[in-house]
Amino acid sequence: MLQDLRRSAVAVVVLTVLLGVLYPLAVTGIAQPLFGAKADGDARLVAHAPSSAPGLFQPRPSATDFSATATSFSNAGPNGEDTAEAIKANAEAYAAREGIAVRDVPNDAAQTSASGIDPDISPANARIQARRVARERGLPADRVLDVVAAVRRGRLLGVVGEPTVNVNDLNDRIEELTR
Repeated sequence: MLQDLRRSAVAVVVLTVLLGVLYPLAVTGIAQPLFGAKADGDARLVAHAPSSAPGLFQPRPSATDFSATATSFSNAGPNGEDTAEAIKANAEAYAAREGIAVRDVPNDAAQTSASGIDPDISPANARIQARRVARERGLPADRVLDVVAAVRRGRLLGVVGEPTVNVNDLNDRIEELTR
């Protein structure tokens, strides 16, 4: 029994050093030169609460009020009555804000993201919001759509995921245009 206890203690120490010290150092050593600021935690990767300033793009709804300290999804089932009501309310609010029919609201404008702080919206969502942003900022609609196109990110390696547009980057560019 003493021999088993000794082996267990050695295993704990060895695994702690390997997985708790050496592995994180190796991952950090690889990530820093390859990904720079993203490896440090880029604020562009976190959505901010919708701004009350006129003429800015709005992120998708958040189950956490955009709190990075409480990232989570609503945990409501997809067929639940609460979920359907929340999606309907989000879609109606979006449609009213953007001046479109509820049936034309993109899915990402009505549904929360898994983390609650996802700063990305679909290109379709950004194009719809571009009309309002252009009107409220007094900018040509084509110019705002050019900004949307410039900030748009494609699929990872051309095949993984969906194209997205980062709301934080969009709003920074819109602020630059109107200074």
